[in-house]
Amino acid sequence: MILFATDLDRTLLPNGPAPDDKSTATLFRELEKVPHLLVYVTGRNLDMVREAEEKYGIPTPDYLIAEVGTVLFKKQNMALVPETRWNEYITVHEQKWNREKI
Repeated sequence: MILFATDLDRTLLPNGPAPDDKSTATLFRELEKVPHLLVYVTGRNLDMVREAEEKYGIPTPDYLIAEVGTVLFKKQNMALVPETRWNEYITVHEQKWNREKI
């Protein structure tokens, strides 16, 4: 099993002045040949990730770590649903995090 985790903007997808080199479709065709988990790690929110899926034809990931790591989603029946355990952990432990050190 391969874990393929990637950022979106200027890593998997163009953003800014760089043109789309159209290599993303080839990447995902090759990835489909092996068992894998697909994870997007991004500062985008869920709506922005959905827009990217539509615009660039990228697949829905198995997991989405979004909003700079503050929200986690998992794929369930081809939809991304909140992974509540991460949100619960943040709520309980957030006050113990030292933001200055982070």
